[in-house]
Amino acid sequence: MKVVSTGATELRKVFTTEQLQDIFRSYMVGLKKAYIVGIAMVGMMFLAAFGNIFYDWKEINAAKAAKKKGESENQNNEFGERREI
Repeated sequence: MKVVSTGATELRKVFTTEQLQDIFRSYMVGLKKAYIVGIAMVGMMFLAAFGNIFYDWKEINAAKAAKKKGESENQNNEFGERREI
C-alpha cells in the first residue's frame, strides 16, 4: 500500500534500488495486462458494431425487396389492366 500512497515522482526517494526494480517490474506487468484487456474490449466492440451494421443491411435490403415486389405486382398498364411480373 505504501507504493500506491507514494507518488510516482517520489518512489526513488522512498524505496531502495532493489525494491524499485521489483516495483517497476510489477508496474510493467500490470500495464501490459491493462493494455491487453483494453485492446481485447476494443476488438469485441469493433466486431459487435460491424456485425450489427451487416445485420441491419440485411433487414433493410429484405424490406426493400419486399416493397419492390409489392409495388410491381400492383402496377397497372396504360389500359388499366393489371399486369403480373
